[in-house]
Amino acid sequence: MMFLSFLMVMCIGSFQELGAESLLKEPVELRLGVTEFFTNIESPTMRQLGQSVGRMFVEKLQGVEKKRIHPIEREGFIRGLIKRNRVEELKKLDELLQKRDQLALSSLKEKEKSTYIELTTRIYGTLQRLRTLESVDPLGISLEQEEKPLRWIETNQKGDLLPYLRSTYKDMCKVSRTDYLVTGVVEEVLGDILSVRVVLFSDIAEMILYEQETMGTTNELETLIDQLIPNLVTVLLGGEWGTLEVEVQPNDAGIFLNGKLIGIGKVKKPYLPVGVYRIEIQRPGYQFITKEVPLSSRERKKMEIPMEAIAFEPFQIVSLPPNATFYLGAERKGDTPFFLAEVAVDSIGRIEKEGYKAHVFPLKSEPQELHASLPKDLFPWKERIERKREDFYKAFGWFVLSLPLPILLYGYYENESFRYIQYSKSNRYDPSEAGKWSDRLNSIYYGYLGTLFLSSSFLVNAIVSLMDYLQTGEASVKYPDQKP
Repeated sequence: MMFLSFLMVMCIGSFQELGAESLLKEPVELRLGVTEFFTNIESPTMRQLGQSVGRMFVEKLQGVEKKRIHPIEREGFIRGLIKRNRVEELKKLDELLQKRDQLALSSLKEKEKSTYIELTTRIYGTLQRLRTLESVDPLGISLEQEEKPLRWIETNQKGDLLPYLRSTYKDMCKVSRTDYLVTGVVEEVLGDILSVRVVLFSDIAEMILYEQETMGTTNELETLIDQLIPNLVTVLLGGEWGTLEVEVQPNDAGIFLNGKLIGIGKVKKPYLPVGVYRIEIQRPGYQFITKEVPLSSRERKKMEIPMEAIAFEPFQIVSLPPNATFYLGAERKGDTPFFLAEVAVDSIGRIEKEGYKAHVFPLKSEPQELHASLPKDLFPWKERIERKREDFYKAFGWFVLSLPLPILLYGYYENESFRYIQYSKSNRYDPSEAGKWSDRLNSIYYGYLGTLFLSSSFLVNAIVSLMDYLQTGEASVKYPDQKP
């Protein structure tokens, strides 16, 4: 008992030192879901209209990638995290108490006593965490990560919508396992005039973060959605945002945003947080471009950036020996001597000739001729690979030719065995004749085993030849200049 009391005191003392932040488990990512919009008239046309509105919101929110906790939800978000953690601790406490009660009903042995002490220690630790969570002030808590990844739920990723449930938003989030739910209502007001109301609900904060309504005709449906999107995105992102579009000439240049490749030639990045971004444009043969671009609230900045080619001085490529093949990248250009009149600087050139080692070099602006001497290939990999391939074909051929022998002998053995069984049951049975028949069957069976062993040997030889062939091919790629 003294030892148990000591453990309890140590446990309580250790948990008193823990801060509320260390006990608060935050979600790694936040999940976003969109439902079909509820319609006030039960008809196939209105139902389809509610689904169309939901799909429009999914399409227009595709660029949302990260979520910062918005000031209007901060206190509720932290309260929700505290509540979630308390529920988890209560579940653990209930489980620990049940386990300890089961031990208390039995006669405690030495091993069970240690388990009882361990459970009691964990129970006191859980109780201490619960007291800490109950006494914490949400306004005094700071989150470990103010910004978290925002992921679509699987249903929306597949192009489908969550069904609209006639229940609370909290229940809808629970069923769909979402942290943020975009839903709403489409109502027919008069004739073809519609009212569209969108709601953004936070499951963790258990509150409606945003609600807005607009009206218009059925022909203006997309315009109505565009009116609801900006403020919705501001609350969903947790701050102001802008859109950045970049178009580059030539259209195969790489576009980098803050050091990360975001597109080739043309790219559009919606819902970027307000701030200053570094844009870099790269392409071989063209001047490197870098720009600092400020992006303000709700701004749609479109940039067209032409790139300036690096000056190239035509020159001649000469090889020794002559009549070697010149490649620019993967494209064959011709035989040396070759006059190179136009090319993108920083491209890769290659000169090849049978029986000689290839010469690879970067192409730059050269005012004079480029001379390349190709050394003889004293250890040609090509011949070695061809020889290994022929060895494999031969080994595999012998294996294929040997296959019929064990198959035929096994069939012959089965047929003779059947005849022998029939003969042994007949009235013509003769022991001396049966003995000769049995010896013949043994000879056939041992012959079958011998051919099977021979065929297996050929198979092993074919596999070894194949591995040797593959290893030689890999070595020729890894070590082109070494002796095979």
